[in-house]
Amino acid sequence: MTTSTDILNDALEHLGEPPSSGPDDDSTWVVRLTQAYDREVKKLFEVHTWNFSLVKFQLAAVDPTPNGWAYGFTKPAKCKRIVKVASVSTPSAGQIPYVDFGGRILTNSATTWLDYVDGEKIDSPGMWPELFAGALAAQLAWKVCPVIGSSDVKKDELRKTMRRCLTEAKLWDAQQNGAFVIPPGEYEKARYGFSRRYNG
Repeated sequence: MTTSTDILNDALEHLGEPPSSGPDDDSTWVVRLTQAYDREVKKLFEVHTWNFSLVKFQLAAVDPTPNGWAYGFTKPAKCKRIVKVASVSTPSAGQIPYVDFGGRILTNSATTWLDYVDGEKIDSPGMWPELFAGALAAQLAWKVCPVIGSSDVKKDELRKTMRRCLTEAKLWDAQQNGAFVIPPGEYEKARYGFSRRYNG
């Protein structure tokens, strides 16, 4: 199970520094990584629709009614990224028109479902995929690198490593989804009936 210490040590390894000596380690590199940790993990949660942190939630309309829209819903406090706003909960449901405005989600649908990346897991690295944790470690190393005066070559290496790790994490995350089956169209229904299997 991944811990924040594991992530910091991975970041130190990227920087070519020895691992942390423990919770009381106040060396320059550990302190700078620790100070950057909270902001960088929040950023990473916002840059992708991470499957491991997706939540589907039915919103409840609250007053006042927004100008130009029929309903206003309070946006969940830990919503890090909106994935989809729909009028039904089924996975194949299409997106409906909406606006994310002033901490509220505005729609014209009385029933509104929100799919979003939940920040609830930000403080639980043990629940993160290893590749996500690895991407965070690389991002942390790159973040503090300019501060510690590394050479331009080292900075460029860390930037490339960060991008590679993030790409690998996103690719792995995308591979966890099942293949999307396109529902039969009107012509196919008329031509073949309902013989083709579809779970919509």
